[in-house]
Amino acid sequence: MAALSPTLWAAGFLPVLDTGAHAWGDFNNDGWPDLFDRSAVWTNNGDGTFTHSRPLEDLARVSNVTLADYNNDGFIDAYGYKAGEDGEGGPRLYTNLQGNGWRDDSARFLAPTVTPAWVHRATTWGDFNGDGFLDVYVSAWCEPWLGPPDDDLIYSSDRGRSFAHTWTSPTDHNGRGVSTVDFDRDGDLDLYVSNYWLTPNFLWRNDGFDGRNGLHDAAGGHDLDDGPGHSIGSAVGDFNNDGEFDIFISNFAHPGNPGSRFMQNLGAGRDYRFIDRGLAGIIQQEPNSSAAAADFDNDGDLDLFVTVEGGYSGERAKLYRNEGNWNFSDVSGPCGLGDLTPSQEHPSPKAAWGDYDGDGFPDLLADNKLWRNPGAANWPGRHYLKVHLVGGRGPNGLVNRSAIGAQVRIAVAGLGILARQVEANTGQGMQNDLTLHFGLGSHAGPVDLEIFWPDGSVQTVSNVAVDRRVTVTVVPPGPAGTVEGVVRNQEGAPVPDALVAATDAAPVSSQPDGTFTLPPLEPGTYAVTASAEGFLPQTVSGVEVLDGQTTNLEFTLARIPPPKPTTSGDFRPPPVAGDRQRRRARLPDHRGCDRRLVGSIGIRTPRLGPRHHASPARSHPGVELPACNPVRRHR
Repeated sequence: MAALSPTLWAAGFLPVLDTGAHAWGDFNNDGWPDLFDRSAVWTNNGDGTFTHSRPLEDLARVSNVTLADYNNDGFIDAYGYKAGEDGEGGPRLYTNLQGNGWRDDSARFLAPTVTPAWVHRATTWGDFNGDGFLDVYVSAWCEPWLGPPDDDLIYSSDRGRSFAHTWTSPTDHNGRGVSTVDFDRDGDLDLYVSNYWLTPNFLWRNDGFDGRNGLHDAAGGHDLDDGPGHSIGSAVGDFNNDGEFDIFISNFAHPGNPGSRFMQNLGAGRDYRFIDRGLAGIIQQEPNSSAAAADFDNDGDLDLFVTVEGGYSGERAKLYRNEGNWNFSDVSGPCGLGDLTPSQEHPSPKAAWGDYDGDGFPDLLADNKLWRNPGAANWPGRHYLKVHLVGGRGPNGLVNRSAIGAQVRIAVAGLGILARQVEANTGQGMQNDLTLHFGLGSHAGPVDLEIFWPDGSVQTVSNVAVDRRVTVTVVPPGPAGTVEGVVRNQEGAPVPDALVAATDAAPVSSQPDGTFTLPPLEPGTYAVTASAEGFLPQTVSGVEVLDGQTTNLEFTLARIPPPKPTTSGDFRPPPVAGDRQRRRARLPDHRGCDRRLVGSIGIRTPRLGPRHHASPARSHPGVELPACNPVRRHR
């Protein structure tokens, strides 16, 4: 798409928050992505401000935090891996208590009989054995520092109750970053590992991994040449709008070393082999580190932000705009990002994208700051769609609740087939928001979504309106019906962002016009509840769902009345002649009384409480930790 000339841009990215955050995630399910940096959380208040706290104390010394719903309860949890060189190395896990706090559940990771990854930089979530629960991949660099390569590890989940070390990489390389992608669309989640010190990168092709067997290094067989170089944090994305996932290999490169490059996925017709597209306009700086992809200007082409490692000269992280046809241009200066911290001053090598203010243009975490995208001020008339996927029982099995590994494709005339995937950590310890973002250029009409779920099933959602955030849940197996409707207040005005949920189903948020569509439901009778901030919740019982039919509901929410002013406290009545007994007076009804008298006898009027918020109660099922035979690691 022809882009607006940078010289005409009205505004650049603006720093709005000092933060070391490197991961986005909506931990309280309010629709506003929050920010994470190991032990620290910045809660997004939805009004452009954040509240800072440190609830994840034991993650303070991990290399990075990665976010996903490991126990399938509908709330993302926080995990990190502490390097062995820092003492007491190993996994660290915090369970999200339904958005109301965190619990240290590191003990769910059963103690292995191997030494922990010694020098460690990246880890990520993925359902590698296809059981519907997320496992963990840990990359390892060397042991000890400057020593031989270390082993990568996989901890497999026992249905979220515990994690056991079940796999060790059969070949040791110097692992840095790790990304997941089902590059061959066979329903098994594959991994791409960026290896350092001129060791070849891994493409772990998943051919039915069972926790111990089924991962094969297929980089050579798919022509995925990386040099080999000093790879640090590669990025996965559809950079040419052909519906296939390509890889940008981000290489640190001393003079004479192999540089960074784009590798194009040629798709099923070429057995998912890759072809080298070179730098394609990316500047090979010596300390190039990790890459994060997003369509920042909503023109329909996936752009790239490349960070730098610290300790070198004046090189800086750069933002590159995708001009199409494998041609990228450096727009850091015109976008207000031309003066980031130089390498010699040790900037953060991490970056990630998410839309913190809900305007449809992705914002950037980089250089220890949150940068607000100028959005429509620079690119008016450009449209977008944000897609939030929710797993559950699918036609071919259970899909993890975070839908990690799912892919969405949208065909747009004049742009091609746009593909995005749900991923946890990518590159070297960075995480974009789990909600997928599509820039659509000037396309204003509805679009059709093709969703490829991790269980291998394909779901089509037709006629989706743009310029909004939509939630789609995997279709359950067998017969199903739908429930849709509208939420209004007593004045008849729509209530946006109301939470609507049926019994035992994931909640959805109402749209700006108050409409909602629940995930497909098996035939039966349900109770459906709508709740919104400032309103009393309303439940409709006995909602009958029939196979292949749509049930319509209308909710009319009443506002929560303000509490009536009351009086409290004990006071002494005025003395009565001849009566020396101190008596406790009853508080009279003071309506119409002399306020000066009320004040003189010490009656305190309580302040009105905070805004009320009603939400359905949730249960906290218990867990048990079964015994496990850990795999012994051979040196």
